[in-house]
Amino acid sequence: MNKLLTKTVRKGLLMTVVMAIVLAASIVVTALFGVNYAPTAQNSKTLTVTVNTFFYETKLEEVESVCENKFNELKLNAEYEQKGKMSGDDCEIIYYFAEDTDLSKAKEELSKAFADKISSEEGWGNAFITVASGSETLATNIPVSYFVRAAIAVAVISVLALVYVAVRYKSYMGLVAGPCALLGGVMTAAIVLLTRIPFTVSSLQPIVLASIVSAVIAMLSFNNLRANMRAENAKDKTAEELVIQSSACKETLCLAVLLGGAILLTGVIATTAASWFAVVAIVALAVSLFIGYVFAPAMTLALKEKADKKAAEKKSGYVGAKKTSMQKAREEKAEQTQE
Repeated sequence: MNKLLTKTVRKGLLMTVVMAIVLAASIVVTALFGVNYAPTAQNSKTLTVTVNTFFYETKLEEVESVCENKFNELKLNAEYEQKGKMSGDDCEIIYYFAEDTDLSKAKEELSKAFADKISSEEGWGNAFITVASGSETLATNIPVSYFVRAAIAVAVISVLALVYVAVRYKSYMGLVAGPCALLGGVMTAAIVLLTRIPFTVSSLQPIVLASIVSAVIAMLSFNNLRANMRAENAKDKTAEELVIQSSACKETLCLAVLLGGAILLTGVIATTAASWFAVVAIVALAVSLFIGYVFAPAMTLALKEKADKKAAEKKSGYVGAKKTSMQKAREEKAEQTQE
């Protein structure tokens, strides 16, 4: 038997209470401090270093080193860095700072530092570098419509999971799949907001995907449970034994390894913005594994035991009630005939 599920399958109420506390804490923290938007989703001051393509491709690390050293001297904190090739012979490195940062001195001294290197250091003679400051003002951090669409997507996935599983498997399994899909998205969002992970537009995608993954992991176990319930020795096992033995351990592990590997690879080789996406995706995967593999069996066991008990009572109670009423009717008719 699965040792983890053996310890947790009877603790569905405890897990529900813990999730409720996390959700409540997230709501309170967000209400007090707001959403921790990533620098790219906030108003900011920018310092743009434009470099010719050849020097950018051969001396990029040295250019960045000059910028970072100068920022340290001036005690400036660059919240985010974005770089890439532009049209023509220009490439850019853009540093983002807080909205109230004064960059006039940084622009002047950085321009002077590059000019000194170009005029005096070997290997810098073919460099064309300019420094410009600017600002970015966003009309809104992330449009409300984006959040609404994500919420609708999670709700639709939950309803579809409930209906599909209820029709294909059992009605009580559908009552597990739907809430699990909903909890996958809700709890991912709650943990991201509570832990103050920088939030971007791309953060909404893992939140929606968490609903799908949670439902998929739960359905892997439902498929095994249906097969085990149809086995010849199913009557010799308790509901708890059937639920625990039906856990899709290998399938869930393979899914976790594949998705986790892809997420980590994205975080390692990607830009800062994509790295924050990877962090949210890791949270989403962890939540999905917990909901689909640990919480879903606990819900399934509780609902299965109620369904089995109800079915047994209905079967025995219905037959007895029908037989008794018929007997009473016959006795009353016989008494009327005798009179």
